[in-house]
Amino acid sequence: MASAASRGIWRRLFVLGPGTIAAAAVGGYLIMNGTLNKEAPADPFAGRVVFQSDGHGRLRRVGSPSYDAGPQRLVKQEPQMLLANEASLHLTSGQVRQIVAISDFWQRQKAELLRAIDLAVARAKPGGNASASQLTMALREYADLSREFNSRREFAWGLAWSVLNSKQQALAIRMLGIPPQEKHHD
Repeated sequence: MASAASRGIWRRLFVLGPGTIAAAAVGGYLIMNGTLNKEAPADPFAGRVVFQSDGHGRLRRVGSPSYDAGPQRLVKQEPQMLLANEASLHLTSGQVRQIVAISDFWQRQKAELLRAIDLAVARAKPGGNASASQLTMALREYADLSREFNSRREFAWGLAWSVLNSKQQALAIRMLGIPPQEKHHD
């Protein structure tokens, strides 16, 4: 009896109905034409109408959208950038000593300013018993310290930059992607 029941199950599983035959025919056709083996197109937007912003609030039709990698990382110049590239810039021992002194001075100022900025940020955090005017003053203090930080950093950079000769400056501009200095702090 068990064998008759098991034969009935197998018989029902292998019965080919119209849906099974149609699916097999479509699968066979796709395999024969290579449709299933084709790679996806390199451009996922191929054959589609694509619009892209032109940066002026208007859309324009494009064949394929371009992707901007986003803004480049903002690098603020500091004297140690020159020291990190001492060999490439062909710095003399005298130039290295001068830039090290400038860099050390800047690092001390930087640490002092960062501590003050951290305190200003801590005072500017909402919560507790701080009034709106106290928060406003703390934010104003933070903005002033930030401007002071940038001014001192630029001054230290200008001093370090002025140690380089014109050939080294041109090399630094090319090699490090440093924009040319319009004025130097001598």
